[in-house]
Parts: sequence; structure tokens; C-alpha cells
Amino acid sequence: MGSCPQVGNTENIFFRSTLDYDIRRGDPVIEYTANWRIWKINEPMVNVIGLNKEMAQYDIGLVFYIGNIIDRMKTGEYTMKYPQPIIVDKPVIVRLSP
Repeated sequence: MGSCPQVGNTENIFFRSTLDYDIRRGDPVIEYTANWRIWKINEPMVNVIGLNKEMAQYDIGLVFYIGNIIDRMKTGEYTMKYPQPIIVDKPVIVRLSP
């Protein structure tokens, strides 16, 4: 791992992930899901149901195999199987009790 004291402006960097990605061998692949977590760097995750068009463009917040990173850099697309978001006009924020 490298380190850099100057990482630039992180104000507009957002991520998304879903727990529906964690499949076991033999389980059916989930193609679309409404269950998401979104977050900004150094801020807590927010659980949401559905993503709007802007949120659907957030980067996937996972640790990737190097081949997936290279494919993303070359094509601009993720090449691994990962559920696509169900797009809604107004995502529902799910507040969990502490």
C-alpha cells in the first residue's frame, strides 16, 4: 500500500454497496436490488431502498480483484457480476435504531 499526504478534495466522492452481492456457490445471482447502502468518505453509511439516477452512478464500495480494477479503468464499466440498482424517483432512507 502506498500513502499520499495530499489526496485532494473528497467532498464529492460517494459510494454504494448492497448486501445482496454476498452469494454462495449454488445460490441464484441477484440481478437487480432495491437494498443499498450509500456513503461519503469518512461519513457513516445510510441504508436506502432504491437509488435515484444520480446515486446509481456512485462507485461500488468494495475491495476489488486487480483484474476488475484494470477492466474498470479500460472500459469505464464494472465487469464482475454485481446487482444493478432499481431506479426510483425518491429513494427511501431507512433509519435503523442504534
